[in-house]
Amino acid sequence: MALVRSAHPEASSSSNASPSISSHDVFLSFRGEDTRKTFTDHLYTAFMNAGFRPFRDDNDLQRGKNIKPELEKAIEQSRSSVIVFSKDYASSAWCLDELLMIMEQKRTAGHMVLPVFYHVDPSQVRKQTGSVAKAFDRHERNQSLKYKVKRWRAALTEAADLAGMVLQDGHESEFIKKVVKVIEDKLRRTPLSVDRHLVGIKSQVEEINLWLEDGSTANFILLIYGMRGIGKSTIAKYVYNLNFHRFERCSFLEDIREFSKRSNGLVDLQKRLLYDILSGKKVEIQGISEGIAKIEDAVSSRRVFLVLDDVNHVDHLDALLRMQNRFYPGSKIIITTSCAGLVEAHRQFVKLHQVKTLGYNDSLELFSRHAFGRTHPIESYVDLSRRVVDHCGGLPLALKVLGSSLSGKNLAFWGNYLNKLEVIPNDDILKKLKISYESLQDDHDRNLFLDIACFFIGMEKDFIVTILDDYDIFPEVGIQNLIDRCLVTIEDDKVQMHNLIRDMGREIVRLESKEPRKRSRLWHHKDSIKVLTENNGTEAIEGIFVNMQLHPTYTSPSRNASKVVLETNAFTRMHNLRFLQLSHGQLSGCYEEFPAGLRWLCWIKYPLASLPNEFPLESVVALEVCYSNLRQVWRGTKGLYEKGIFSTFLPGDEVPGQFSHRSRGSSVSFTVPLLPNLNIRGLNVFSVIAQSNNNDSDPLTNIVNIDGSDHPIITVVINKSKGLKWIHGPNFSGVPGEGKDVIWLSHWKFGNRLTCGDEVTILIYTKSDFKVKECGIQLVYYDEKDQEKTTDDPCFLRAGVRSTRPISWKEGIFLSWQRGITNNIDLVRDIHEKSGKEGQEGDLVLTLV
Repeated sequence: MALVRSAHPEASSSSNASPSISSHDVFLSFRGEDTRKTFTDHLYTAFMNAGFRPFRDDNDLQRGKNIKPELEKAIEQSRSSVIVFSKDYASSAWCLDELLMIMEQKRTAGHMVLPVFYHVDPSQVRKQTGSVAKAFDRHERNQSLKYKVKRWRAALTEAADLAGMVLQDGHESEFIKKVVKVIEDKLRRTPLSVDRHLVGIKSQVEEINLWLEDGSTANFILLIYGMRGIGKSTIAKYVYNLNFHRFERCSFLEDIREFSKRSNGLVDLQKRLLYDILSGKKVEIQGISEGIAKIEDAVSSRRVFLVLDDVNHVDHLDALLRMQNRFYPGSKIIITTSCAGLVEAHRQFVKLHQVKTLGYNDSLELFSRHAFGRTHPIESYVDLSRRVVDHCGGLPLALKVLGSSLSGKNLAFWGNYLNKLEVIPNDDILKKLKISYESLQDDHDRNLFLDIACFFIGMEKDFIVTILDDYDIFPEVGIQNLIDRCLVTIEDDKVQMHNLIRDMGREIVRLESKEPRKRSRLWHHKDSIKVLTENNGTEAIEGIFVNMQLHPTYTSPSRNASKVVLETNAFTRMHNLRFLQLSHGQLSGCYEEFPAGLRWLCWIKYPLASLPNEFPLESVVALEVCYSNLRQVWRGTKGLYEKGIFSTFLPGDEVPGQFSHRSRGSSVSFTVPLLPNLNIRGLNVFSVIAQSNNNDSDPLTNIVNIDGSDHPIITVVINKSKGLKWIHGPNFSGVPGEGKDVIWLSHWKFGNRLTCGDEVTILIYTKSDFKVKECGIQLVYYDEKDQEKTTDDPCFLRAGVRSTRPISWKEGIFLSWQRGITNNIDLVRDIHEKSGKEGQEGDLVLTLV
């Protein structure tokens, strides 16, 4: 935030300073020979009678003082200036120097300026014509003044462009009353209190000021948004203080979120707004609708400047945004919020301004001002101060809170305090950040936030959506809601979260129970290792991350990793486990009772050559086995059994088994034959899938949608005789590589739905970059006398058809899972790809990201 003047001797120059304590209400700038004993004297007296403290140089400058420094000080200590442009005002170099000081104070400190044109046409001042032109002819002939002329001309033009008052004819007494009333209205608006330690907001304030000076009505609403504690309200207050005097009426409604919770809170806010716009006139309102009508009338006839601070619900803005066409031209509205999606439906006339976190140097300065009362740390505290700054991540709220908390404390306290912060966040910061979490609409969004905070920061958005796309939680919508609440951001398609927001989320989980085993998510290595080694997990645990490298055995001098072996039964009672991240660990035991609802398994340094056959992968949508010894996914026969259909994939193009009907391409037709004493069990279907190219793609290839889900490959079985059709797309499929084909074998149990004489057609559809080289079928029968011996085993095959051979996932085959999403992602690395790290094997990642 931009640095403003501080009481500390190391404060910055006045160019960024806030106004000092006012000694005068009004500074009168005039040419004495023209109006000292007439108009200006009467104006001075009128201000005095109205209770103001005016300043004019002939009465208030102390004799013997250097005139220029005293005048500059008087202007700085005045809340406003009235510039009386008379016929010969521009002929006085003294007056023009005063004008330069006044306009500089207006630009830098929000000084209010009212030009009064006393029997002078404003255009002559603006364009320097008439008597003003003659005065500048004389100045330009004076060599000692030539360097000032350009600045004087610019100041005259700037002042003449301000809203002013013109006296040509008429009664001076009535005109003076109007001047006093204008100043009274403007000075009645007391500047808001702003933190005196403002660092790093200068560029942001300049950008907002340019918008305020823009006369366009296209974007007359500015939405200042960002995470909580980032300084939105502070920036708005600072901008308000600099600019409120430029408008006929103004109002700053602070902390609308909290105020609206009160009984009749919105009605009271409407009353406050009308009070400010109508110059202190109290208005009675019986309800919100009546208030809207009165506000519409009030803002339609005057140029207003409104600031609505900390708005968090569209209901607070809806009425205001609906009346955008009623505002008087030149009006401006600033809204501060932590919910960027509030104005989504009104983007055409809303300008967005995102407040970013502070850079490192500004962060260190802001922290130092609160911790040490200076712009940089005390030498012995430099390293610890840098730790605090790194922890705060550029968030002004945290820098101020921690700076004040550590101010005056010794080094030992600092060290202990920072160690505690790594485990338990500061409560004052936590409460502020938690407001955005509590404002989320439902438990789905809150649980999604906690999942990301504990496990998914830095991961690709699509990967997270795939893992969580179940249980009707709609993660795509939820992530957008988190973005709108400034709880997460998307950077390079990855979901990111500020460290302090992450800590807030994890603290919410930590407070679920004093016992780690009763918490929903475990991410800290001590908690995870404690639960797994003590074998006391519960059904409350939905996700767990454990890095066995942080186990005491690993950190001991011997570093004997072989001692750290966890038991699989440690997971048995975690019935609701969805996410498991295991790093450098080994499991011993049977996997039959491993949590069946597991959706994401990430096992870094997987120690075995294959997955155990009994490992439950029914619900898994992402399998990451990085830097592992994995050589094949399963030992023996393994495949998918979905909705009565068994599928498996093999590398190559050598089709196993005896297939009676084969065809080149993606379809095959046949008639069911009559075989005595044999009953039809079903069909074995094969297809050879290869990569396609633009010149040789099969005309049938495309992505086919089944029940709202797209699949890279499907089989359609049509019984034309009976008018029946079956469609299946496996959730787990092989993906052909360049020059490396894949065979899809599937077994379909039809029973009496296929009978002798039925005409049957098989169609294979694939995504557009695959093609079907060959396909075929084999009818599967069983003997009547063996009917009682049949089982539900989908691989039970008879009548001379050989069982599928054991599957060993060989080099060159890639895998894909398809779980009801709109796109499929291939195995991201060959299982034999080298990792590039010494002693580490290739990575296997089965995932939908």
